[in-house]
Amino acid sequence: MKKVTMQDLAQISGYSRPTVSRALSDATSISREVREKIQKLAKEMNYRPNIAAKSLAKQKTGIIGFYIYEMEHTIHPAFSPVLKGATVVTSRSEANILLVLVGDEKNTSSHDYIDGLIVSTQETTDDEIAQLAKEKIPFVLLDRSLESNYPVIS
Repeated sequence: MKKVTMQDLAQISGYSRPTVSRALSDATSISREVREKIQKLAKEMNYRPNIAAKSLAKQKTGIIGFYIYEMEHTIHPAFSPVLKGATVVTSRSEANILLVLVGDEKNTSSHDYIDGLIVSTQETTDDEIAQLAKEKIPFVLLDRSLESNYPVIS
């Protein structure tokens, strides 16, 4: 079955694509009646937004990287509740968590498609953290005590 697009909703509803877009984003620049009609149609047709198109338009991916050093750290008893908490918080802002396994060779290629980082690894050096700040990648550190002004959650 073909995925329903915003253009499909526009054709079926009789409204323009920009009007459909505004209705789906709950904009107040169109009447409540039109918003509700389009939103109802979208629900009936099981419309799901195109995440790639949304990312391009907003210049944000909605992906938060969660740095983990080596796979064995995922079995630490504290990891599961921390990851669950991070997932709950990020989902409130319609973001998703991407686990980034880091080893001796640091994986910085993920920086190209994430909106921010949760750095949970104690193995991340102060120089690497300073590099994140220099690259202006939003991040928060878990259980670190640094003498600088980096954001930390303990």
